Amino acid sequence: MNDKKNVKRGIMAAAIAVIILITYNVSLFALAGFSNHRASFWISYVFAMLSFFVVMISGALVAGGGRKPKDWWLGYPIFSHCAVYIIVEIIVSIVFMVLDHFFKFPWGISLAVQMIILGVHLVFNISCFIARDTIREIKENSKNKTIFLEASRVEVEMLAETAIDAEIKAAYTKLAEEFLYSDPVSSPMLLDVEQRLAAAIHQAKLPVQANDKAAALKSCEQIHLILTERNKKSKIYKQ
Repeated sequence: MNDKKNVKRGIMAAAIAVIILITYNVSLFALAGFSNHRASFWISYVFAMLSFFVVMISGALVAGGGRKPKDWWLGYPIFSHCAVYIIVEIIVSIVFMVLDHFFKFPWGISLAVQMIILGVHLVFNISCFIARDTIREIKENSKNKTIFLEASRVEVEMLAETAIDAEIKAAYTKLAEEFLYSDPVSSPMLLDVEQRLAAAIHQAKLPVQANDKAAALKSCEQIHLILTERNKKSKIYKQ
């Protein structure tokens, strides 16, 4: 749902930039005309146009990526940075254009100031996308690290569901709760014990389905012991 909202916001931001771009150009040249402009005017105009295109590209990238990016340092969303940038750039460019109209304003100052504004914005923009991708990667890695225990818990719950005998059902239901309160994060150091745990759960399926009470309860106890071993080793490795 949030991803769809961000896509709409990205498209909306790009559309607004296009509308402002057209309005800006019509108003500017209706008032200032096309002739008798010096270098500072045209430099300011180019940077103003760049600001529109940068915002439109940012909006398109956000629409394609789904999740709304925020920068590393201040935590502001990319749309806020784009809004501030385009407003500041338009104001600054107009100031330089007006100054250039009344006297020969040094074009180097116009170029340097607006280049700095663009550079600062690009740094924040890039940090927004890097932060988004890093957060996405962290979440994916966290999900991969917890998927084993979650899948194992589901398998044990299914054993409890399929059990016919009430004592077997109760034993595996209790065992599923142990999985629920166990440390969900896997690691390479737990690979051996987790492989044995997976094998024990797989071996428990046959006696549970066959309603072999003694074998099913024995398998349940074996899974419990391996899970306990895993949890103790997990605590040791985290110290």
